[in-house]
Amino acid sequence: LLAPMSSSFKTVRDRLENVEAMRKARIHPITVLNARGIYSKGKGDKGSLSWNVNNQMKDVLQDAFYGSFATIEPSGEDYFIGIDCSGSMYMSNVPGTSLTCAEVAAVMAMATMRVEKNYWVGGFNTKMSELAISPKMTLDQVMNVTSRFAWGGTDCSLPMLTEMEKGMGTINKFLVY
Repeated sequence: LLAPMSSSFKTVRDRLENVEAMRKARIHPITVLNARGIYSKGKGDKGSLSWNVNNQMKDVLQDAFYGSFATIEPSGEDYFIGIDCSGSMYMSNVPGTSLTCAEVAAVMAMATMRVEKNYWVGGFNTKMSELAISPKMTLDQVMNVTSRFAWGGTDCSLPMLTEMEKGMGTINKFLVY
């Protein structure tokens, strides 16, 4: 179906490159990333369905993933983003996806950072510190930073405790991934 130069490939490519159509369809970055992951394997997670992987389609899906961030509307709130960097985040997939919990957490943080102006991002396990990530980074770059965070247990209270300690009085929302 998605052979290079085929009309079906061109149709799918054109639709995935149309950010406005993706916005209207409310396509979330995680949906596109999951589709890219499954497509890139050349077989479904269930059953015996398989296909030849078109590398151009992988690139289209990659571009669609980053393009899909433009479909998210900013809220204008001040965010404190806490990313769980404990070892368990890398050990299992989010049900119904081919993505690890760490990947989903990174994408959600990236989505917020790319559309909101005011945020602070920290990684936590049994301690918390600021993560050196920016909205211009790729998912691979963000994953590299979070995976180098010292693994350990998980204390989900750390984002709120850290905010109180730092005295960030303008925080409207806590996002803990």
